[in-house]
Amino acid sequence: DRKITEDALRESEEKYRTLVENASEVIAIIQDWKIVFVNRQGARLIGKTPAELTGRLFMDFIWPEDRELLKEIHGRRVTGEPAPETYDFRIIGAGEKPVWISNSITAISWGGRPAALSLMTNITERKFAEAALQESEATFRSVIEGAPEAIYIGADWNFQYLNPAALRLFGASSGEQLIGTPFMDRIHPKFHEAIHERVVGLYDERVTAPPLEEVYLKLDGSEIEVEVSSVPFRYKGKDGALVFIWDITDRKKAEQARRESAAEYRRILDT
Repeated sequence: DRKITEDALRESEEKYRTLVENASEVIAIIQDWKIVFVNRQGARLIGKTPAELTGRLFMDFIWPEDRELLKEIHGRRVTGEPAPETYDFRIIGAGEKPVWISNSITAISWGGRPAALSLMTNITERKFAEAALQESEATFRSVIEGAPEAIYIGADWNFQYLNPAALRLFGASSGEQLIGTPFMDRIHPKFHEAIHERVVGLYDERVTAPPLEEVYLKLDGSEIEVEVSSVPFRYKGKDGALVFIWDITDRKKAEQARRESAAEYRRILDT
């Protein structure tokens, strides 16, 4: 029975070691801030062999700007304060390049003493993608914020964002007055049926809405004659529309003045 148990234990350990050594995640055991075990994936990420890393201080391979973060988290865990079990930081990868990892840590016993089991996933590509997205969003926002025409984003039939020109158009002093409210409330009721069809086309069929002359309502209830065009737009995971508005009140007044002038001219000629 003892021999069978020993054989089963050896077989279990071999399977465990094979799994750990061939895992795509970095698996390391840290004790007294030293690396007492690291799998091949972890050593490969740093550009060394497991033997070269064993016994070394774990902190030596943390990106300098992130060392204080790890010290703080470890200090909170040691004193029994709430500490995150998963967090992101950078290590010094092969070629002295920063590598972003997501670290999940669990307390274990190693050699009869407390230790920490770290499961680390390389998230460098994700971090670069997030940074590129943030840069793209910042560029988009700067262009929209500085645009002379009124622009707003609609989703779920509500205002989600309005640029400064749109706030001025509606007579609002801040976005809080409009964001989250139905944009149909700011459209004259006589246009509701036509606008409803346009919005359904934008949201469901992803069809661009051509320019249309409408009447919008300011917050004080006064009317503005506008020309509106919209394109389908995804905003925070929701189907919506990016809406461009041109105030054509002056143009309409000029057209009316021309019509009245032409009518008066014809009346004079007829007389």
